[in-house]
Amino acid sequence: LLEIIPHAGTSDEALATAFAVGNKQGKTCVVVKDVPGFYVNRCLGPILSEVTALVKEGVPLDRLDKAMKKFGMPVGPITLIDNVGVDVASKVSNYLASADLGVRMGGGDLSLLSNMVEKGWLGKKSNQGFFTYSGKKGKPSIGPEVTAYLKDFTDGNTSDLSETDIQNRIVARLVN
Repeated sequence: LLEIIPHAGTSDEALATAFAVGNKQGKTCVVVKDVPGFYVNRCLGPILSEVTALVKEGVPLDRLDKAMKKFGMPVGPITLIDNVGVDVASKVSNYLASADLGVRMGGGDLSLLSNMVEKGWLGKKSNQGFFTYSGKKGKPSIGPEVTAYLKDFTDGNTSDLSETDIQNRIVARLVN
């Protein structure tokens, strides 16, 4: 996806050139206004908020990822956060939550992410996020430090929310 953000002085020729370059790169081009979050982050922000709410309720990380992959997403939301960077996800989420974009950006507990950033758990790039990464071949795992952190974050709560309920809650955040 390539978000093209024209301004009042952008010529039709410049816009067409941007589309041509994006198409040549195999991107899907969309024109968006110059507003907080543009397109992708306005979609991602509510999802991140809901994911933090689900984690707070005690839904296991692997169940969140499996449910959304089974729904058809290329990766689950926990893996996505680790891949993008916990620091980036935290910054985007907090920015959008304070950008007067309505209640759809709220409802979660974004301290989940900011506390991880304070611990230096930045995701895959630091070899520690929700998952611990050990080399290119090693399968990511949830280590004891993260397990302890999540137990504290959730106040020990666990949830047996169904796969369908997980999918519905996350995808419903894309509506509107």
